[in-house]
Amino acid sequence: MSDRSPDLRFLLGKGGVGKSTFSALLALDKSKAGLNTLLVSMDPAHNQADIFQQPLSEKPTAPSPNLRILQVNLEKHIKNYLKESENNIKQRYNYLTAFNIQDHFKTLQYSPGIEEYAMLRAYGTLLKTYPGCDVIIFDMPPTAMALRFFSLPQISLSWIEELIKLREKILKKQQIVSNIRMGKKKIETDPVLTRLKEMQKEYDSISQRFESPSLGILLVTRPDDLSLAESQRIHKKMNELNLSIDQVILNGSMDEKWLVKVSHHIPANDHIGMPQSKDPLIGMNNLTGYLSANAQQFKKI
Repeated sequence: MSDRSPDLRFLLGKGGVGKSTFSALLALDKSKAGLNTLLVSMDPAHNQADIFQQPLSEKPTAPSPNLRILQVNLEKHIKNYLKESENNIKQRYNYLTAFNIQDHFKTLQYSPGIEEYAMLRAYGTLLKTYPGCDVIIFDMPPTAMALRFFSLPQISLSWIEELIKLREKILKKQQIVSNIRMGKKKIETDPVLTRLKEMQKEYDSISQRFESPSLGILLVTRPDDLSLAESQRIHKKMNELNLSIDQVILNGSMDEKWLVKVSHHIPANDHIGMPQSKDPLIGMNNLTGYLSANAQQFKKI
């Protein structure tokens, strides 16, 4: 088991460009190179189950040596998040137990952004659960949801910072002492402020990890103007988040003109073409056959 943190690879792209298929191929390629590889499907469409022709769950499946695959259960993470939030409120505000809090939390499960929070929690859990992996490959959901996932830590940090300021003002006005000193240690006594600062550390850690050199973002696109246009929007949004695209995969074409066009519109370290497969890339035999025929291209990734 490796002592270092795993390399992380996030696959982004417009729906229908072959992102899930390429994620599967990349994971299989890394595992065949002897790397302990985990392929994580964050996409609610469950495409990896269709590609590998077997059911998937959060309990990893091992279709070949060095490769494990799992499907994130967003509904489970949403329920756990809401249950944890409900318990925190009950513990901190006992007088609210007279009200039916459960009914309010049933409504919250449909709130905008709740799936992204669930994804972020799943991401954090995976890093803690599988520290011995050499590489973890994330097959991300459609563009809008994936971009909100990456923006969530920064947005959350901004909110938490303001909430901490507000809580400190409230404590000051109420003349409540929020911390005490025991020797050289300062102990926080206000549970709300304590939890906010814990959350601040959590999201700051995730935000820093997104900017780590061990994290790579691969953008999959196709040789058509619609795919290129959305890929440009993805690139622009990632730049706004101070995250860069490491490699652009032109899926289904080795055309030099298209590679030049893509590289002109979407700067990245590498722009790699992948030929169209003659056979459907479904099942281990077809995936392995495609890898063997295009081994030189995968060595670049």
